[in-house]
Amino acid sequence: MNLKLVFKYLVYLFAIIGFGLTFIYFAIKFQWTNESGSEDLNNRKFEEVARISNNPNDTLNKSINFNETAFISYKLLILSKYFRLNANQILQELQRTGDFDLANKMIQAIVIKTSDSLNLETEFNLSKNLFEQSQSINSNTNAFDWVALIEWQTLKEAIIKDKDLIDS
Repeated sequence: MNLKLVFKYLVYLFAIIGFGLTFIYFAIKFQWTNESGSEDLNNRKFEEVARISNNPNDTLNKSINFNETAFISYKLLILSKYFRLNANQILQELQRTGDFDLANKMIQAIVIKTSDSLNLETEFNLSKNLFEQSQSINSNTNAFDWVALIEWQTLKEAIIKDKDLIDS
């Protein structure tokens, strides 16, 4: 008698499982489970970051701007005050690839993610003003004034011309 009871419960258990799987099959087949997706609120911001320089030909032909690379390094310094692990990861990726645009995109992604709790963009903008001011002071002058003199150019040409005699 006990064996009949176990068999009866097993039949009911398999019937319930079968009913459940059949219901799931029809729910999928008739698309009762489809949910309409919604766009992430930050998606627009991340698309802007992706558009910074998405053209691969730009990075091949573009010369590295010293102020921009220094500014990215400064951003990493500021970022390391708040998120040391992320700053280290970005720095390692920058050292591995040498791609400053990628590093800038990674920093911008963190800025977007933390825009509600932390305003990194204002700290970056304060430091950017320092970089722009230093560039406008004397960006094309040389620390050695004598290099611009005509006499130096003449001496340099003479040394280059007589290089073999000087070296011997």
